[in-house]
Amino acid sequence: MKKERPILIYFSFLMLTFQIAYSQFSFSMPLQVNKVFGNVYGPKYYGFLGSFNAVIVIILTPLITSLTKKFRIISVIACGGLLYAVSLAVCGALIMFLLNGMYEKLMNNK
Repeated sequence: MKKERPILIYFSFLMLTFQIAYSQFSFSMPLQVNKVFGNVYGPKYYGFLGSFNAVIVIILTPLITSLTKKFRIISVIACGGLLYAVSLAVCGALIMFLLNGMYEKLMNNK
């Protein structure tokens, strides 16, 4: 089967990678938000992030689907994965930048 349809192996690996990355939203994100914003605001902000994510998905899915109909499905999935990776990198860099700034302010106040 591998010789006949190697794209299935690549697709399965790609989907597994996406799932591992996306599962971080429900596993690591609450811990990180709670650590940064505390027990009072952490759950509130995490709830907002989840709700905002749902609204964005509902609004943008039909638009993006209509824009990508003319492309091959595997190309659209690969492009989506690339955008997903870039967004995670930007969010990670932004969080590190903000946390570093907070740390420096705390150290300067002592």
